[in-house]
Amino acid sequence: MTTKEWLLRGWMIEARIRAAEGKLQALRARAGRVKSSAPKAVPGGGRARAWTEAVDALCDAEAALCREIAELYRVEAEIAAAIDGVQCVRLRVLLKYRYLCYMTWTEIAEIMRYDVRTVTRLHVKALKMIKCP
Repeated sequence: MTTKEWLLRGWMIEARIRAAEGKLQALRARAGRVKSSAPKAVPGGGRARAWTEAVDALCDAEAALCREIAELYRVEAEIAAAIDGVQCVRLRVLLKYRYLCYMTWTEIAEIMRYDVRTVTRLHVKALKMIKCP
């Protein structure tokens, strides 16, 4: 895996975290509706068993989403730490704009007051300074 590929693991990570959190919130709302409609115990327990299985499935899905969110936060922290290890402030800022703020080359060039070609050239230099774990 190249340094660029390693950094791109975090591409749009904030949006991915928000999406997973939205799914988690919807899942919890659904679980609340299912839990509030718990059937009374009946002989044979057919309906109660189906209800219990539905709640178990929702709990499993919630646990999986929580693991996914935790992993995304871990990846983001790992990338941020690697970028913070770059000594040159200018290159570190460029990497943060690109890999943590998800800006385009044009946006970065405008903010940093360089032309796009200079930004992409600096990016190549900055990638060489990243120490991937």
